[in-house]
Amino acid sequence: MRIGLDIMGSDHGPQVPVQGAVMAARELPAGVRLVLIGDPAAITRTPRA
Repeated sequence: MRIGLDIMGSDHGPQVPVQGAVMAARELPAGVRLVLIGDPAAITRTPRA
């Protein structure tokens, strides 16, 4: 299963949703994949949790 996450819709920029996605990915079962939707540059420069 894939779950799409819009990381650009937060009031705090992409940092909070990206960090939340990293934390969630650690807890999700192996068959679940998170897909981050938004500006690729913003996703890659966001510090990970």
